[in-house]
Amino acid sequence: LLKCIAEMIRLDKDWVPSSELSSLYIRPTMIGTEPTLGVQPPRSAKLFVLTGPVGPYFSTGSFKPVKLLADPSYVRAFHGGSGDRKLGANYGPTISVQKIAEQ
Repeated sequence: LLKCIAEMIRLDKDWVPSSELSSLYIRPTMIGTEPTLGVQPPRSAKLFVLTGPVGPYFSTGSFKPVKLLADPSYVRAFHGGSGDRKLGANYGPTISVQKIAEQ
């Protein structure tokens, strides 16, 4: 995977931002490619990498640190869970906690 990403960056070097206020977003992605939809491990999958130049994440236009809320009452990752993977299901439960943290 790292060799694949390195080769992609080499080939698409013109997409790599040169500004200190930007970066290259790199997202390895894997999807099941079964011809059916069901709840089972796929027998075939496709691994690919998405990239694109991005600017500052925060609206302030800078990379200043942000305050975080660390409360054991709100756990996103746990032993045997999927917190070590990039899944849409990881984000939904954090929305209400984010609102609490903003207060």
